[in-house]
Amino acid sequence: MKKNRLRALLWGSLALVALLLVQCGDDDKKPSCADGLQNQNETGTDCGGPCPVCVDASDGTWTSFPVAPLLQGFADSIGAQFNANDTYTLTYWLDGDSTQFTGTCVRTASGVGELFTIQLDQKYPSVAKWSGIYQIKENDRRMTLEIIQTTPSINATPPSALDGFGSSKFNGVALGPKNVQEFYK
Repeated sequence: MKKNRLRALLWGSLALVALLLVQCGDDDKKPSCADGLQNQNETGTDCGGPCPVCVDASDGTWTSFPVAPLLQGFADSIGAQFNANDTYTLTYWLDGDSTQFTGTCVRTASGVGELFTIQLDQKYPSVAKWSGIYQIKENDRRMTLEIIQTTPSINATPPSALDGFGSSKFNGVALGPKNVQEFYK
């Protein structure tokens, strides 16, 4: 009787170990957006590609030409440099002359699709605050950005992630696509 119990306990233990090995072995090999690896065509570790966009995908140098209709009296083209240390430089070119705007920025996932919110705290050449939304697409090579000055007040309302692109307002009137800018890396 003691021998039968020992034998049953041994077979039961072996079956449990075999079951655990089968269960653990398959799950560990499947790529996911939370495995700590850059695999399955991700552009960063667990982000980009089939996973949610990488927050730092906006870092780098971007160019926009032509500019959004609302900006056509101010610029022919725009260059943007967003840095990992949360600083930025925007360069507006108009008729061969350039003007640089610099400051700090805060970029945050909005919780609405692949949209992010962005806040610019401009320090030079004048002090101003800007708020908006952006989205990175096409393998982190295209950024759609809508942003508007909030301080000093110009009677503008920034776009919201919930309302999407084209939702910024001036004097209570929606600007629609006139204030939506496309940038490319």
